[in-house]
Amino acid sequence: MRSLTRRSIKAWPHATYDTINIVPCGKFTKDESPPLEKLRELMEIWFGCKCQLAKPVSVEDVAVDGLVDGEQLLVRNASNYLKRLRPGRRIFANIMVTMVDLTPGEGWNFVFGQASLSEGWGVFSFARFNPNFYKYNSKPLTEKQKSAMLKRTCKTMVHETGHILGFKHCIYYSCVMNGSNGDHEVSPFKLCPICLQKLYLAIGTNYKKIDLIDRYEKLQQFYLKCGWTKQASWIDARLGKTVATEEKLAIETKSGSEDASGKILEKTQDIKTRVKLVVRERASKASQKIGQISAGETIKIQCPVKMQRTKSGTIRIPLVNGGWVTAQTKSGKALVEEYVCEIHENTPCCDGNEASFQSPTDVLASLKARKASLESTRKRIEETIEKSNAITNAAQEIEEQWKEFQDAFGQMNQAMVEKIGNSLMNDCKMRRILGLR
Repeated sequence: MRSLTRRSIKAWPHATYDTINIVPCGKFTKDESPPLEKLRELMEIWFGCKCQLAKPVSVEDVAVDGLVDGEQLLVRNASNYLKRLRPGRRIFANIMVTMVDLTPGEGWNFVFGQASLSEGWGVFSFARFNPNFYKYNSKPLTEKQKSAMLKRTCKTMVHETGHILGFKHCIYYSCVMNGSNGDHEVSPFKLCPICLQKLYLAIGTNYKKIDLIDRYEKLQQFYLKCGWTKQASWIDARLGKTVATEEKLAIETKSGSEDASGKILEKTQDIKTRVKLVVRERASKASQKIGQISAGETIKIQCPVKMQRTKSGTIRIPLVNGGWVTAQTKSGKALVEEYVCEIHENTPCCDGNEASFQSPTDVLASLKARKASLESTRKRIEETIEKSNAITNAAQEIEEQWKEFQDAFGQMNQAMVEKIGNSLMNDCKMRRILGLR
């Protein structure tokens, strides 16, 4: 937060400068590209400010140095084009989107996007999000492929535009602002509490305050229109609402069914593992190992599942058939896919993001503990610096004394040589030996 608020130059909305200008570069065909209007709509909802689509520009007008190997657009050409645009009295940031592959230049293969933390520009390429990019013979995209491409482009847009607002890569929780070497498919489609506060400050400081509940509701409507039911159900959980329909959950559940004896069966959810998991008798790591589950297998847990967090921060969940497995490591890495937890603040633990939905009390306590740890580290560093300064001063004193000793020794040596020379000159016998008269 300090690195964000202390920045002297900020590309934030203020006064009449309230619009993000989206500049399409090159062709955006209907069946091979993400719909630009949907990207503009998401940007308005996500950042809480106005967004507009500018007139498309040709690749030739932007690539003044030509395309690298006839295929890749240089980032500097795109950024220089954006910097030359006149913002008027409305635009505070210019971003360029293109279906041409992007590269920063020599030493780089490609990048999905690049943005400035202070100059208000960003360049994003969606070329590699198209499944046909890696195929010699292109085929018409299915609706599922189009939806996946749109989701990846949306993640890239909000990630890189976050950089334009001054957000650095998030290192605290699993978040859409995590650094992922350009491909944001692996990152969750949500902001952690710290980056959400950064967004609240960036937009609300000089423009208008964001209504977070209204923002979540609009995002949910957008997700449902796009068919992204997992993200929509996550927002239901985040707002404390009850997820009542199978369509929203997009997981297999058994709700209120009865078995042969008339007993009501529990709701369950099937999730896939991302790595090989060890099954233990209890949640404790010290408990007996009773089996293991290979990566990619499906496990059945309750819906919602009652998870347990260890002192180190590891999250473990119980299996319907017995035993416990680790769902998230203490570093925040998710070992299983999305699932619904019993407490809505922790629902779902998608892509290792459970830690980002702690209660405010837990977050405050964690920050206080972190502050105390940093304060202790600062004191140790200061003590080390003081000892280092004392050693430096002692070394300087020793060096000065050594110089004084050398000067005194030189003077004494010169006096002794002169004395010996005078005594020799006064000795007649020695003068005869030396041949002196």
